[in-house]
Amino acid sequence: MAKNLAKHKVSVKTRECIIQALYQSLMEPSSVELLMQQFTKENNPKKISFDLLKSRLKYFFTNEEQIIKSLDSKNKGDNYQVIDKAIMAYALIERDLKELPKEVIFDESIRLARKFSNESAYKFINAKLDKIYDL
Repeated sequence: MAKNLAKHKVSVKTRECIIQALYQSLMEPSSVELLMQQFTKENNPKKISFDLLKSRLKYFFTNEEQIIKSLDSKNKGDNYQVIDKAIMAYALIERDLKELPKEVIFDESIRLARKFSNESAYKFINAKLDKIYDL
């Protein structure tokens, strides 16, 4: 983990769990409760924020249809992986909740793409975030 992220270990690890949970949900429908049970069992509460994880998952499931529709309309004709869709869904969640600056959301989305997707996905994510944010 980069030096500048070391002081944000819990936030970084929580965001990674959010992406994994979103990916899992996009692959096979699930629920907040089932995902929380799984992630609570698999992770140390000192290393991730279960409150943050749960709030983001609740927002996603409450607004899933709108989020997916927005992603699909912004990415017509693009062939992208489910993990990229999960990362962009996370960016939409954070945009809507307005708790993080846009720059942090972009940086985190790119970092997550580099960690979880193919080697050039971060370029795709970066380009698509501009469309998602309607700049």
